[in-house]
Amino acid sequence: MIYLRSDDVLLFQGDSITHGGRVDSTWDMNHVIGHGYQDYIAQTLGVDNIERAPRIINRGVSGDTIESIYSRMQEDIIDLKPTIMSILDGTNDASAYIKKGKDMPPASFDKTYRKLLDTVLSELPDLRLIICQPFRYSLPEWGDSELYKRLVDDVHERSAIAEKIAKDYGAVFVRFADALDEYIAKYPPVNQFIWDGVHPTYVGHGIMARCWLETVEKAYNK
Repeated sequence: MIYLRSDDVLLFQGDSITHGGRVDSTWDMNHVIGHGYQDYIAQTLGVDNIERAPRIINRGVSGDTIESIYSRMQEDIIDLKPTIMSILDGTNDASAYIKKGKDMPPASFDKTYRKLLDTVLSELPDLRLIICQPFRYSLPEWGDSELYKRLVDDVHERSAIAEKIAKDYGAVFVRFADALDEYIAKYPPVNQFIWDGVHPTYVGHGIMARCWLETVEKAYNK
């Protein structure tokens, strides 16, 4: 079990995988977290910590890159005053760089990610960080597409960058890609878990949620 205090605020940040179709609402409690791994986690932590009722918030935005998250960090991170932040990003950064030709190579991803964390931690020095491993897959029906191979390789490079950042900042690193890879190797095809190369199915989200809970519980118990 992951123990949360009554004053804890757990914030999820990221792109469409984290967004999960959530709605911005002050009354519709059925959809504010969205669907996906973050909802599974919120349900689990909410029930496990029901006596203390910590706050759990989702501010993932579909299509976001690390630069987009940086641009909205005041409103969607700092102003919310989280005590714990879980962030998953990297997939759209690769697409923007390779498919759209934007000047967003892996080196820029590294620089902006660190700038984001430095700025947030200067305002919230006690924030506990959870950095999640991005992923991308090539589906069998795409064949040996050079474009998709480049995208997969680029996200793999950004994954390594995210892991190095987690180490440098003393953050918990959640290995989503490794967990998914293990299941895909045992139970192919890949689209049973990732239906379009990027977005998880409900099975994929379940694997991610279990990976997150197990990793964070182990780290926090230490």
